[in-house]
Amino acid sequence: MCLWLLLAPAPGCRAQGAAGGTRVTRLTRDSTPTFSGGWSPDGAWISYTSTTSGKGDVWTMRADGSSRTRLTTDPADDFAWGNWSPDGERLLFVSLRDGNAEVYVISRDGTGERRLTTDPASDWLATWSPDGAKVLFNSYRTGGSDIYVMASDGSAVTRLTTDPRYEAGARFSPDGRRIVFHRKVAGENYDLFVIDADGSNERRLTDDPGDDSYADWSPDGRELVFASSRSGNRDLYLMNADGSNVRRLTDHPATDGYPTWSPDGRRIVFRSDRDGVVGLYALVLR
Repeated sequence: MCLWLLLAPAPGCRAQGAAGGTRVTRLTRDSTPTFSGGWSPDGAWISYTSTTSGKGDVWTMRADGSSRTRLTTDPADDFAWGNWSPDGERLLFVSLRDGNAEVYVISRDGTGERRLTTDPASDWLATWSPDGAKVLFNSYRTGGSDIYVMASDGSAVTRLTTDPRYEAGARFSPDGRRIVFHRKVAGENYDLFVIDADGSNERRLTDDPGDDSYADWSPDGRELVFASSRSGNRDLYLMNADGSNVRRLTDHPATDGYPTWSPDGRRIVFRSDRDGVVGLYALVLR
């Protein structure tokens, strides 16, 4: 996968594109794209990918957009993906530094980089389990993109899905018992699915002609936020964890995507090009 795929449309105040009384705040103002924001467990920091150096690097900033710190400086592209360990001390990221996409871990101060996957195929979009013992990721090692899980040290890799269609964006539920992900179901259309943590008991959550992708769980596990083009434009939506009660969160002509929920349940950070360049925004729910 190339940088342009991450920047492409993903499979404030109310007048500025938020619905239902929510409000949106711009967090980054770079002249180059920033994306893939993720909250630290205490909600005080956000990790993200910045391209200010001319390629992707992993950065952190405070939740208000201040105190920005660059963590990776390798000449190859590095990508963050909502990736803090439960203790807040480490971050997962994906790097192209070894010739293909592999999963790495780094301390929050930028030290102690370590490679977790070593397969010739590309491994992407890694996220931790709530207890920090496991890591979810999607991989092309069987030809298509499937969901895998491994121990947090990179051992015990297990394939969880076997559908030949593209799958990605996997995240554990807060209790660690379920995994949500998106799958290409027809043509370029994506829908959301959920499985048990062992890969069993698959259930389809959305069935809409528009793309539904990149879901994240509310801290209590009762709701999911996701990106969808069901209105004709890509906006953010909420639904119950069983797929019911879908409602729209943003209503803006720009492209909104890659939402992640704050640990206190009050905010959602997301990527948007509503100000002319892809950047990070925070939507305040309550």
